[in-house]
Amino acid sequence: MKKLQLQHYILLALSVLTLFLSCTAYSFMYNDAIKKAEAESAVKAQVVAATNEATEAKDMETVYESSESERELLPAFLVSTSNAVPFIDAVESIGPATGSTLSISSLSSGVDSVSSHSAVTATITVIGSWPNVMRAIAMIENMPYAISVQSLHLDAVTGSVKSGSTVKPVSRWTAALSISVLSSI
Repeated sequence: MKKLQLQHYILLALSVLTLFLSCTAYSFMYNDAIKKAEAESAVKAQVVAATNEATEAKDMETVYESSESERELLPAFLVSTSNAVPFIDAVESIGPATGSTLSISSLSSGVDSVSSHSAVTATITVIGSWPNVMRAIAMIENMPYAISVQSLHLDAVTGSVKSGSTVKPVSRWTAALSISVLSSI
């Protein structure tokens, strides 16, 4: 009977050992499956990212190719720092077109403090009647350049003109505006 009890203990010990080994093997296999699943997930994420990047690059290339004609027009909206004469002529032609006296008192180039882009800054004085001055300001703002009005000051100048024996009051306006125009190097 002692031999029978000893066999039971041996079987019980073998069962416990088998259970322990089975649990350990399951734990290792589970951890290995988790690592492989995480690696597969990372690879899938990289594939999706690469696919998205390739799609975005293709979309950017399509936009770049479709905007070629618009990009060719861009220099026309910028003032060349090496040749600002067309811009100056365009500004000065506004005076006679509006019936006002227009002059450019300063013209300088540099970096615009607001946008950090290369810009030409001009200070323009316009003298004339109210409608003429307002028309000149509107034409300056709507010139075919990338113009930004930095400041505008309007002043009424009253005076009189002697015509024969009568004195007529004359109302003239003076506008001083500072503009910034994007420029090309």
